[in-house]
Amino acid sequence: MGTSLLHFTSFLPLCRRLEELTISTGYAGSESVYNEQLLCSHLRGLGCSLKLLNLTTGLDSKELETAVGHHARPAALTLHVNSPAAGVWLPQLRQCNECHGSMPQSVWRCRHLTSLLCCNAPASIGGPQVGGAQCTSLRRLRLDGCVFDSHTFPASLCSALRQLGSLQIFGYADGLSYPFAAIRLASLPPDFSQLSSLRRLVIKGASIKPPSLETFRRLPGLTALHLRDCLLESLPDGPYLSNLKSLDLSYNSNRLASPLPFAATAARGLQALCIDCNPGNHNPYYMYPLEGPLSAAELHEWWQDVQWKLHCFPRLKVLAMELDPDKESAPEVEALLDEIRSTFPSCELDLYGDLDFYPEYSGQAESL
Repeated sequence: MGTSLLHFTSFLPLCRRLEELTISTGYAGSESVYNEQLLCSHLRGLGCSLKLLNLTTGLDSKELETAVGHHARPAALTLHVNSPAAGVWLPQLRQCNECHGSMPQSVWRCRHLTSLLCCNAPASIGGPQVGGAQCTSLRRLRLDGCVFDSHTFPASLCSALRQLGSLQIFGYADGLSYPFAAIRLASLPPDFSQLSSLRRLVIKGASIKPPSLETFRRLPGLTALHLRDCLLESLPDGPYLSNLKSLDLSYNSNRLASPLPFAATAARGLQALCIDCNPGNHNPYYMYPLEGPLSAAELHEWWQDVQWKLHCFPRLKVLAMELDPDKESAPEVEALLDEIRSTFPSCELDLYGDLDFYPEYSGQAESL
C-alpha cells in the first residue's frame, strides 16, 4: 500500500461508472494505518456501487469495513484476508468469489449471497460461527482445505442451505495434492438431508463414514455425485441414484469391494462415470497410482467385474479411469482398452480420470 496506490485511489471520486476495483492494502503498521485513513477517505468518495471488489488486506479496521460496506457497496467480492476478526460487512453481497485465509463469520449472515468460495480457512467451520446462519439465498458453496468442528459438516448450517444447488468440499490444503488427516471431513449429519435442492455434490479428500452415506437416500434431486478419495467402504442404494448423470468413485478401491459397487447399477440414466482401473493399487492419501506392474490377470479380473455392470448404463457417454502414462502402452493394457472401445463404441474413454473436463455431465454447467 504505497504512495502509488493512494495516488490512484485519489481519482476514485471521478470514476462515476466504475464497475470493478482491485485493492491490496498490505499489513498493519504505523505507515499503513496512516495510509489506510487516506484510502478510506478515497473510498468514501466513490459515486457508484461496484459490481466487483477484489480486496486483499491484513488490516483489522472498522474504518475500512465501513468504507467498503457503506460506500463501495460491491455486489460481488473476492476477499483475501489475514485478520481472523475481519468481517464481510456487506448485507447486500451476492457473490463472494473467493475468501482466502480467515473466513469472516459474518459471511453466513449475508441474506443475498448466492455464491461462496472459501480457501484454506484456518478457523474451523461449525458451532457458534454458523449458528443463526441467514444465507438462505446461497446456490453454490465450495470449501477448499477448510477445517470442520469434529470433522463434521455443521448441522446448524443445513437448514439455511435449502436452496443450495451445488456443494463442493475439498480436503486438500493449498498447493498439495493429498489431504491432511486434520481437515478430512468424516461425517454428514442427519440434517444434511435438508439440502433438498442439491443437484451437485462433490467431496474430495475425505473419510466419509458409512452412516453418513445414508443421508444420500433423502437427496433424490442429485444429478452429479463425486466422492473421489473419500475412503468409501460402500455405496448405499436408494432413489437418489435414479437421476444421476455423473458419478465419480475413483481412488476408493482400497476399501471398496468393487471399483463399481452393485448399488450403482441402479443409476440407469448415468452419462459419465469415473472409477478405478487397478483395484488395490492406490494409496488413499495420495492422488496418483502407486508404482507396480499391471498384470494381465488383474486386468482380466477387473474387466469381468465391471463389464456387465457397465451394460446397465445405456446412456453412458464417458468412462474415465486414470492410468499411469508409462503403463498405457503395455500390451495387456492396450488389449484391455481395445476391448472396452469395441464393447462400448459410443462411449468416450478418458484416461485422465477427471470428470471436471465434462461440465455438461458433471453438473458444472447447471450450477453456473
